[in-house]
Order: sequence, then C-alpha cells, then structure tokens
Amino acid sequence: MNRKGKSLNYLFFVVCLYILVFQNFLQTIIKPFQYFDEILALMLIPIVFFKIFLKRDNKLVIKKNYLIGFVLLMIIFITGIYSNFKFKYQPSSVYLSDALLVFKFFFVYLVGILLWKDTLIKKYEDNINNHVKFIIYLLFILTILNYIFKIWPYEYRFGIMTNKLFFSHPTMLAGICIFLLSLLILTSKKINKFDIFVLIFMLITTLRFKAIGAVVVIFMIIIYVQKSQKKISVTKLGILSILILILVWDQVNYYYFEIDDSARNQLTINSFKIAKDYFPFGTGFGTFGSYMSGVNYSPVYYKYNISNIYGITKGHTEFISDTFWPMIIGQFGVIGTICYIVCLIMIFKKIQREFTTESINIYLSKVICFVYLLIASTSESAFVHPMAIPLAIVLAL
Repeated sequence: MNRKGKSLNYLFFVVCLYILVFQNFLQTIIKPFQYFDEILALMLIPIVFFKIFLKRDNKLVIKKNYLIGFVLLMIIFITGIYSNFKFKYQPSSVYLSDALLVFKFFFVYLVGILLWKDTLIKKYEDNINNHVKFIIYLLFILTILNYIFKIWPYEYRFGIMTNKLFFSHPTMLAGICIFLLSLLILTSKKINKFDIFVLIFMLITTLRFKAIGAVVVIFMIIIYVQKSQKKISVTKLGILSILILILVWDQVNYYYFEIDDSARNQLTINSFKIAKDYFPFGTGFGTFGSYMSGVNYSPVYYKYNISNIYGITKGHTEFISDTFWPMIIGQFGVIGTICYIVCLIMIFKKIQREFTTESINIYLSKVICFVYLLIASTSESAFVHPMAIPLAIVLAL
C-alpha cells in the first residue's frame, strides 16, 4: 500500500473513532447518526472491494478459518430467513433490518482485518494514542463537572449519583471506557497508570455491576499476562468467569430468578421453550428478544403470554433487548445458537494464536474487548449493541 493509501486509512480510522465515541450524543442533534454503526458496516463493502479488486498486486486469498466462519454465518442467516418465510411473523423490512444488526459485528470484524491489518497501528501509534488520551481526559473533565453542576440527567443507585454524561444510558459510557482502554493499551509503548485510573474511575461512576465486575476481571487478566508473559488459558478464563458470577450474583439472582415476571427472566425461560417448539431453527429474525421485535411488535410475545411483562409490552419495549442469548436461542434455535457460539470460539482462538511476548499489548487489547462483550452478553444486547462495532474494530486491528 502506498503512503497516500495509508494516510487515507488513518484519517478514516480517526474519523470513525470520534464518531463512534460521540455517536450517542450526535444522534440527539442529527438523527441519522443513530444508524452510523450500521452505515459503517455497509460502507465498508465498497471500500474493501476497491482495496482488493482494483489493485493489480492484490490477490484475494480466503483463509480456511474465514471460509468456515462465513459458512457458519450463512447457516445462521439461512435458518433465520427460512423461519421468517415459514411463519411470517414479521415483514421483510423488519427481518432484514434485524439481520443487519445481528451480523454487523462479524462483518466489521472481518472487513476490518482486510482494511486495517497492514501497518496502521505501527505507523500511526503515537497519533492514535494522542487522540485516545484527548478523548479520555475530555470525558474525565466532563465527569467531574457533571458531579459538581449536574449538567446531564442522572439517577441514584444505592444512594449514590450515577454518571452517564450525555450518553443515553450508563452502560454506553461503560462500553466507551472499555473501547478507549483497549485502544490505550494497544497504542501505548508504556502505559501511564493515571490514564488507567481515570478510565477505572469513570467505569465505577456508572455504578453498573457489569462494568465494575468487568474491571475486576480485566485487570486480573492484565496483571496475569504481564507478569507471567503468557496468554490467558481457557481454564483461567473459566475461573475468572466463576469469580465474576460470584461478584454479581445478587444482581443475577434478582433479575433472573427472584422476580418471576422480570423481562430477563421471562425472555430467558421462553427462549428455551421456543427452541424446543420450533426445533431446530427458531422463529426467525426480528421475532424475539431483539430491538426490531419491539419496533414492529412480534406476535411471538402474545403466543408465549409475555406481552404483559413490564418492559416487553407493546409500545413500552424498554427491556425487550435487555439480554443477548435469549435472542439468539429464540430466533435461531439450536442450530443457529451452536453456529454463533462456534464463531465466537473461532475469534477467541485467533486471538490466542496471535499471542507473542513481543505483542502483549495487542493481545491484551483484544482480550479486553472480547471478555467485556461476553460479560455484557449476560445483561444487554452485547454483540448487536452499537458498542459492538468499535470493539470489533479493535479485535480486527
């Protein structure tokens, strides 16, 4: 790639960085910004086409793992579309929109590998690091000002004021902090402890157990990898998973077990019923536990008698996509769920294969993103959430 090509890639990356961080704020001013993550996913198609096919020295080489991943995603797509055609629970405009939401994470990840894999970080490491630090300290200053002057809407948890700044929800700020943390580690020759402290502080101010639990797990991973100079094993990840479950058990027990008529409880229970009743394919895109299933209210909620559950009622679907796995299980059944899990396992294995003692920071930045998404998948839409796109970009770098 020539110098101009690299410069354009860098400028495109920086523009995406700022828009993705401030997308939630920008969409309150200019509505189309709420679709930026989807637009970015679609926009990358022609960019990669030009990159691959309009250069004589470029050869299209499809690696075996990418081909397997593509086949697995196609199976999910086919099973979903098959159910949409068979049961006709949603019109094509709804289920195709939901398909884009479901696949955008994988698409940006795969395309990002092609687009930014060359020398973007190596060549522009300091520049990107400066942008990341500027954003971190801007958000930190705004956080301090918000606690003093209460600039943006807030709520109290445990008698303490939560912080979400100009974001629609504290979990958005938490996701942005994880994104910035991963980029900070990725682009820093030597990590400044105060930079890390600032991010931890902002994460804690969201007062979300998920975010606080993620901080504990992530920093245990960082300490282990840096001290041992070894990658984190599946066994150790399992132990950390048990630890995080212990840390957030009160919240898990409250939302999933104690309250029988909570949205998360009912979505989880009924997703397994759907997987059984619609074996092996599920009910299709846009029909259960997804954002689009609430936009055009899905008949499946009436069928399983959960249309009266708070947060899942027609016109008031605030909690309809409050979980991730019930959506996958319900919409794509046994086959689709297995395929989705295998795709995630393949991404994790790729991260593990790339580990070297010379690239620990790269490895850590990717593990942080992947682990956070897994943790987030227990209580939000995770891999189909807008925050999945910036994290997919880091995983692809």
